[in-house]
Amino acid sequence: MSTPTREDLTDILELVEEKILESTRWGYVQRDVYKREEDGTFWGVSFRVDSGDNDYRGLYDDEYDINQVYPKKKTITVYE
Repeated sequence: MSTPTREDLTDILELVEEKILESTRWGYVQRDVYKREEDGTFWGVSFRVDSGDNDYRGLYDDEYDINQVYPKKKTITVYE
């Protein structure tokens, strides 16, 4: 299967994770992970969000990266 397009993100893919990767005073870089149901693949999409108005400028100005990502189980230890 081919790499999904920006239109696929809202039309055919299921959002499974949202994460802020980097923050500056002008905004932040966000990475969302989507699952494509038809083949079970996961796709990470990184883009810039301007602060103040939460404008997802990078996603709509064609300034984003789409890469295939893979789920990885991790075990963590928490002390309470």
